[in-house]
Amino acid sequence: MYLSIYTKALDMNGLSCNLLKTPIPDWRCRCVHVPDFVLGWSCAGAALGAMLGLVAQWHLRTAVLATPQTIFLCAATTAALFGVSAGRFGLTLDAIPVTVFALFGSTLSVIDVAEQRIPTRLVSLCSATLVGVCVALAIATGDWQPAGRALAAAVGLGVAYLLLALASRGGLGAGDVRLGIAIGVTAGWYSWSILLVGALTAWTTAALAQLLLKVGCRSDPKSTTIPMAPFLILGQIAAIVSL
Repeated sequence: MYLSIYTKALDMNGLSCNLLKTPIPDWRCRCVHVPDFVLGWSCAGAALGAMLGLVAQWHLRTAVLATPQTIFLCAATTAALFGVSAGRFGLTLDAIPVTVFALFGSTLSVIDVAEQRIPTRLVSLCSATLVGVCVALAIATGDWQPAGRALAAAVGLGVAYLLLALASRGGLGAGDVRLGIAIGVTAGWYSWSILLVGALTAWTTAALAQLLLKVGCRSDPKSTTIPMAPFLILGQIAAIVSL
């Protein structure tokens, strides 16, 4: 009885429809599995980040972070970056370079925040892995243009950061210069515009953070030094997933 009254009320307003006979739109069928994939990819990032958290703890020279804290920070950061990458590229080959970069970048960021340094071995491994990934993708796809652009961007950004390090007299460390090579490989794989936008984003946010620290910590000039790795890495990833 109540069902018939409810149906008649809908009919009077022209809103009734046969839900059992209404087909589900195609776009809903295509998108229903996307959140599950993103969640799964984020979980994979958390697991890999936790393992690299042990590597980060091994590279720390001081006891500024306990092992559980390092593992948690690396796992949480990697999970978030993996989720963003999965949401942007899905299960495609284009997701591989930024995912590898995010995996190493989260660990390098945690170390740089803790001790304001970037381990040479770890950042060198990151660059070498990214070069290998780009070459492997070029072989698999038969398109060498992105790989060539990635190598050219790595050299160009590495030289640019080296000049900035010499001009700043310690403002930019040798680890940041090596990180520039990894950033160049990753961003160069996608496009020159992504490399430029990522660099502008990173340096703009770093400058704003430096300004805020100077305003808030006038009595202690040493506390205004900021780690550059998180800005350089997150700025570049933001450009990759948004353009």
